Amino acid sequence: GNESLAFTQVITVQDTEDPVADQITGELNDVLECDDVDGLAASLALAPAFSDNCDVNVPAIAGATISTKGVDPEACDYYNYTITRTWTGVDACGNESLVYTQVITVQDTEDPLVDQTENELNDVLECDDTDGLAAALALAPTFNDNCDANVQAIAGATVSSKGVDPEACEYYNYTITRTWTGMDACGNESLLYTQVITIQDTKDPVADQITGELNDVLECYDTDGLAAALAL
Repeated sequence: GNESLAFTQVITVQDTEDPVADQITGELNDVLECDDVDGLAASLALAPAFSDNCDVNVPAIAGATISTKGVDPEACDYYNYTITRTWTGVDACGNESLVYTQVITVQDTEDPLVDQTENELNDVLECDDTDGLAAALALAPTFNDNCDANVQAIAGATVSSKGVDPEACEYYNYTITRTWTGMDACGNESLLYTQVITIQDTKDPVADQITGELNDVLECYDTDGLAAALAL
């Protein structure tokens, strides 16, 4: 009946392993156009999931969200920027996963478009139509963009074929050609838009005198009168 001292076995169960993300690196990343609000909303709705060797319900703990978006709508960084979000998975025992990072890249890569149709600003004018010429020269195209609401119209060179000699036809029959491009805040450039103003002289001259005004009736001996009439 002699009995030994009690022998004790202690089984220690522990959770020392960190959770791991279910998504591979970069899986939640996205590249979007600056006007893709639905795509951005969908990307911002994403979050990684984490698995653990023991804990079946590992919460994703969100870290800071960092955006490089600028504040000036006239600057490119208002349309070209990144949004960086981070998470860690923490199990019930406080074991923490590596940081999981999502990078959303927002960019403006589309060129502006002109609002006017081709040749819409062209005009054909008579050479004496100074008001019409002034009105045509006051015109300029406008441009729209998928993101930038204030696209600049950049004027190119104005080329005139008008001659310099008032006694030559090309002084009155010529063209004025003007060009523009639209450029957004990120430097995306539209196709060239061209206006051609055609100046022409198509009207026939008209006599300043009315019919018969220079006619005369002379005596047969009126040589001076005849000379005067012929000088008209």
